[in-house]
Amino acid sequence: MSEAAAAQSPARLTNLFALILAVCGPSNPKQLWESYKESLTEDILRNARRQNPG
Repeated sequence: MSEAAAAQSPARLTNLFALILAVCGPSNPKQLWESYKESLTEDILRNARRQNPG
């Protein structure tokens, strides 16, 4: 996940996160979220700002 966070777009990272949750069933998904939430939410924040300027 750390390599993907450095190299992938936020949208692709979000897709990877969802795939990990669905397929791998990590033992502590909250910790995984907390570790990467800044990178995972970049595109959501950017889209919200684009839709609601000012």
